[in-house]
Amino acid sequence: MKRFLAVVLFLLPFGLSAEPQSKQAMIDELVEVMQMESIVEATYDQMEGMMQGLSAQMGIKPEEQQIFDRYYKKMTRVLKEEMSWQKMSPLMVDIYQKHFSENEIREMLAFYKTETGQSIITKLPLVSQEAMLASQQMVQSAMPKIQAVSQELAQELQRSRQQD
Repeated sequence: MKRFLAVVLFLLPFGLSAEPQSKQAMIDELVEVMQMESIVEATYDQMEGMMQGLSAQMGIKPEEQQIFDRYYKKMTRVLKEEMSWQKMSPLMVDIYQKHFSENEIREMLAFYKTETGQSIITKLPLVSQEAMLASQQMVQSAMPKIQAVSQELAQELQRSRQQD
């Protein structure tokens, strides 16, 4: 019996040091498992495609393309500097700290480590890009109606101001 107690007392400190991961450590691991840094980098690649579409929408002529590209590169450089992963990472960690409990983070971490979770991480940027492009197309088709309503508003405001 004394031997058993001696073993338990010897192992007790090791059991106490095997504390569960802190919330901060789990968030750091979640950020890594979710590949957030590579998702941010992939966003810049998606912007490249969108800028090509913007070039066409703006009616950029072939002789103007060089000018457009030069400004696009400047804009991209500013975005990469101001929205770098180094700057975004602490913000993302704070947001996760604020909105998710320790248990929710633990469960997200477990899910994103699964095959399905990893598949979602891989596909989500493409799904987001397609959804964004689809919504942009919807806004473009609604733009003439929005402009017409804006003109009606401007005209009515002008009439109202003339009466005053």
